[in-house]
Amino acid sequence: RLSGDGSYAVTVAGQDKSGNRMPEYTSGQLVIDTQIPRSVITVNGEPADGRAFRDQVVPSVRFGDENLESYEITLTRTSYGARQEDVTEQMLRGQITADETGGGGSFDTFDKTQENDGIYTMTVSLRDKAGHQAVDTAVFTVNRFGSVYEYSDYLDRLIQGRGAYVQAVEEDL
Repeated sequence: RLSGDGSYAVTVAGQDKSGNRMPEYTSGQLVIDTQIPRSVITVNGEPADGRAFRDQVVPSVRFGDENLESYEITLTRTSYGARQEDVTEQMLRGQITADETGGGGSFDTFDKTQENDGIYTMTVSLRDKAGHQAVDTAVFTVNRFGSVYEYSDYLDRLIQGRGAYVQAVEEDL
């Protein structure tokens, strides 16, 4: 029984009751892979999730797996003008390096402009050769020109047009 993570080769040799030896057989490489490590998403070298940043904003990501098959990193921004806008290409600009065992990158692309204020969601999706998948997400805000908020869909419906008259607020705003 093989159960520990690692690379193995199995060799089988035998002899029957008459003393005849079988040719020795050695398998090709067998890889046991039982898990996929989590990605690490930071901003300015510290965990990013749930944090707000006002000055320097340098997100980084690290990921690794000895049997990495594929990865995808996305970055979305919710701001005054757009909700969950994909800014991956604009903000990460191909600064990710990776090989068959992992990778990462650091993204010093958050210029101090009002357009860069927003609520950001960085998502790292990994898949290894054994079929394991891992998705890690960090949500952080950039607030250099004032606070950033995201209205719920319920609040959006209430304030459409000129607003609404209601007898009660039924959901979180």
